[in-house]
Amino acid sequence: MERQKGVLKDVVKEFAKNFIRGLGISHMSLPVRMFEPRSTIQRVADYFCFAPIFLKRASKCTDKLERFKNVISYFIAGMQV
Repeated sequence: MERQKGVLKDVVKEFAKNFIRGLGISHMSLPVRMFEPRSTIQRVADYFCFAPIFLKRASKCTDKLERFKNVISYFIAGMQV
């Protein structure tokens, strides 16, 4: 419940803004953090957990294209977690 206090405040602010503008509740967007159970530090740690795999492989490549592919794979893999 402690986490939801900030979310409720944001929702009320958004509703007030839309009410003043004359917009209905259908124009409201909910904050993303309402649906994300993990903290920011957990998401950052998940992003960097692929560094040893792909960046080590990239450092051993002599071909520039393969090195580039491994670095891009590292970034994409971190986003998918």
